[in-house]
Order: sequence, then structure tokens, then C-alpha cells
Amino acid sequence: MLYPNLSHGVWTSERLAVCGPCCVFLLLGKCSAGCRSVAAKYGSVTTSVGRVIMSLFLLVQLSVIFTCYIWKGCLGSDFSTKLREDLLANYDRARRPVKNVDHNVTVEFQVALRQISDLDEKNQVLQTFTWVRVYWKDEFLYWNTSEYGGVDELQFSPSELWIPDIYLYNNVDAGSDGGLHAITNIIVTPTGNVKWLAPIAYTSSCKIDIRLFPYDDQNCTMVFGSWTHTGIQVDLYPKGDTGDLSSYADNGEFELMGMPMERKVVYYPCCPEPYPNLHVTISLRRRTMFYFFNLLLPGLVLEVINPLVFFLPPDSGERIGFCMTILLALVVFLQIVSASMPPTSEAIPLIGEFYAASIFILGVTALLNILTLHVYYHGSGQKPMSNFIRKTFLKWTARLLGMGDLSQPDCPVGSSECHHYYGPVPTGKSGNRSSCDTEADISCRIPDSPRAGQDLLKAVMETKTERSSKMFGQHLGEILRSVKYLIGDFQDRKTTGNRESEWKTLGLVLDRFLMFFTICYTIVANVLLLLPALNLA
Repeated sequence: MLYPNLSHGVWTSERLAVCGPCCVFLLLGKCSAGCRSVAAKYGSVTTSVGRVIMSLFLLVQLSVIFTCYIWKGCLGSDFSTKLREDLLANYDRARRPVKNVDHNVTVEFQVALRQISDLDEKNQVLQTFTWVRVYWKDEFLYWNTSEYGGVDELQFSPSELWIPDIYLYNNVDAGSDGGLHAITNIIVTPTGNVKWLAPIAYTSSCKIDIRLFPYDDQNCTMVFGSWTHTGIQVDLYPKGDTGDLSSYADNGEFELMGMPMERKVVYYPCCPEPYPNLHVTISLRRRTMFYFFNLLLPGLVLEVINPLVFFLPPDSGERIGFCMTILLALVVFLQIVSASMPPTSEAIPLIGEFYAASIFILGVTALLNILTLHVYYHGSGQKPMSNFIRKTFLKWTARLLGMGDLSQPDCPVGSSECHHYYGPVPTGKSGNRSSCDTEADISCRIPDSPRAGQDLLKAVMETKTERSSKMFGQHLGEILRSVKYLIGDFQDRKTTGNRESEWKTLGLVLDRFLMFFTICYTIVANVLLLLPALNLA
């Protein structure tokens, strides 16, 4: 094709090839040195006609370049649209994606744990937020990338393609059936490999083992499987031996120990075909710091101060009230623990056993306090202490407890060997005094009170000069009997006081003994109860 030359009125193809890229600069008057040399060689644009022709040529050339650029992008979009239309033209999403119906669809399943929302021990429910990843091969979604402008990936809506009907078997969410109902797109490659990534929140049942609470480990299993397809039609496999924990957000109550995945084949009574299931086990270990400071530590403090009730003086009258206060506090803590535990009779939690044992110890302590108070005030009934009790507790037990020998001589009350402690047995009207032979005997006329004896003595002193010696002797006898009465009353009081003191001493010895017994019993009971927790730690 010939073009008009600028110098001779005609352009040649050779000149256009050389000067074409510089024509716009020639028109603008800003041509480079190279263009000017070319223009000098082939001629310059001197006519207005040549300038107009050259301008039109440049506009056409730029329009073609711009149109080709836009058309290329549209062509790529047309390739994706055409590919989608071709793939979905005869596609049946209700049909399994295999050309041979005797073949099965191998589905790989993976769970990426994102967060544990809650583990409700009372209702035995686990709430998790997961990223589910499902992989399979669709034999109807193949294409040659060279035929479709190099498109190497295509995205579809879940409503456009066949998807495996995988459900969470142990779903307990009333608002969801546990299926894969995410609206995220499905990614397909030219070889038919399908990848579906979906964020799903699951609520599953979890059997809670409360035996070692709060030092317990919980294993919550999520069971996934196809609901309608058997293992012959859809074979389900885990993608890896464990779930993906790379994006897991740490939980403040539980420590995640692992999340193994296991494939199991189950035969149900309804159907003879195998059904492969995936068991995703979330292993959790409870963090015990919260429960130790809020539940265990207060109970331990109450158990420590419990034996100190035997240090309170029996005369204070606060012992039983102190025991009841501690007992009620432990019952309140036990109710708090019971409120967070599932109502099951299969096992008693460790912390529940701890509080139950503490309540039992408090009950025994209150009973022993009642016993010691009874012993402490037993002497008020003027009952003598047996020699066996005196030797066992006031001698041997007191020495063992570092209190020394608190026993008295082993002798009957009223004997000559015990006069220094009990005093002699008085005679006469008071206490164990013997009765008179005859009431006519003047020596047996005992006045009713020391005041009466004093009156008699005064009467004798006033009339001794007037009465006979016989009358004086009678009055003197009455004085002697009054003195005996006073001495007998004194001896009675002394004997009663010594007996009360002896029983009170026995009560103090029992207090010391029961305090050490309660301390030892509490330590042994707590060690036996908390030994499993110590082994776990």
C-alpha cells in the first residue's frame, strides 16, 4: 500500500514505518532529534493537507490500540462467562459427581478450630467456632485452560454444584441441623478438584467427666458424617491426623491439649451398608487457678481454723456457735459448686468430696465439743470420777500431751489418805452424816443453821451463872454440834469443788487430745481426697 509522500505528495510504506511513531511529535512541534533527522531524510511536512492526513492516521492508530486493549479484557471476562455456561449447561447438582455410578466420591474433611466459645458443664454442651475445609473431585468440572483464555480457577455458589451432605451427628443446637449451610463460594480448578472453605459455629453434646473437678481433663468429640450417602457412595476421610490449630484463640478457662481426628466405619441397625464417620476429639484441661482461689482456698482456711475451736474456754459459751458458723459457710460453698455441676449421680466431683468431708469433720467437731462440755460440767452433779478415768486421762494422756500428771491419789473419797483433797466424810444432818440413835439424845439435837448455833452460844454465855451445870452441859453440846455442822458444810463444799475441778481438768485434757486428733484427721482426709489432683499436677 502506497501513502502520499510529504515532499512529493506521496507517502511510502517505508517512510510510514520509520516516521509513524514520531508523527504526533511532528504535529506538536516537539519532535525529537531522531525524528527530525528522519524527516530531513524523507522530507518534511510542509503542506496543510499532509498534516491533516497524518493526524487522521495517528487517531486511527491510537483508536485501534485502545480498542484492542479493551477488547482483550472483555475477552477474558467472556472466557470465564463462557466457561461457566459450558460447565453448568448439562450439570445436575443432584447427581453425584462421578461418570461411573459404581465409583464413589472421596471427600476429605478438615476442621480448623478457631475458638471455644463455651463449655457448659451443667448442660454438657460444647460451643465452638470452626473453619471447615472440604475437598473432593468433580468429574464433570474439567476444562482445558488454553481453550478458555488461560482461566485456571473458577468460583461457584454452593447452590450451583453438588456438595456432600456432611452433618454434625451430635448436634444439639435447636436453631441449626448441624449441616454445611455456609454461603461462601466453592473454588474449582481445571482438573476438577473442588475446595470449599466455610466458617461454621457448632453446638455439640459433650459427656462431662466431673470426677476430678476442678483438676479434670475433658474430651469432647464431634462426630461428622454423610447423612444419606453410604460409604459406597461417598467415602469420607480426614485430611491429616489432627485438626488445624494454627489459628486457635486461647481460652481462659481451658487449655487445649490437642485435637486428633479419627475415621470410624459404623454399621447402623437400619442399613447394612457402612457409614464412615469422622471423630474430631477436642482435648481440654481445666485451668485451676480460679477454682483454687475462689473455692478450694476458703474451704482449706475454714478447715484450718476448725480445730482451734478447742482452744476456746468452755465457759465462754461460744464453742457451738463457732462450729455452726463454719459449718454453714461450708454448706454455702458446697451449694455454689453444686450449681455449676451437671445433676448426675454417676460420680461425685473431687471438690464436692472435699466439701462433704469438711462438713463431716465440722459435724464431728461439734459433736466432740458437746461431749467435752458435758464432761467439763459433769462435776456439778457431785458424781465422783472413777480411778480408771483418772489414770487414763489425767495421768497418762495428760503426760502424752505435755500437760504433766494431773491425777490425784488413788483412794476412795473420804479416806484418811485423801483428806487433803476431798476432806473427811462429815457426819450428822448434812451430806453423808450418820443419823442419831435417838432423838432424845441431846448430842443429836442439831440446829438447822449456823445462825441457830450462834444463838445457842450466846444464850449459854448469858445464863451460865444462873443455871446449873447440867443445863450448861446441854448448851455446850449444842454448841459443839453447831461447830460440827459448820465443819461438815465446809467439807461438803470443798469436796464438791474438788470434784468439779477434777472433771473440768478432764475436760481440758479432752480438749487438747481432740484438737490434735482433729488436726491429724483433717490432714489425712485432705491428702487422701486431693491425692489424684496432686498426681495430675
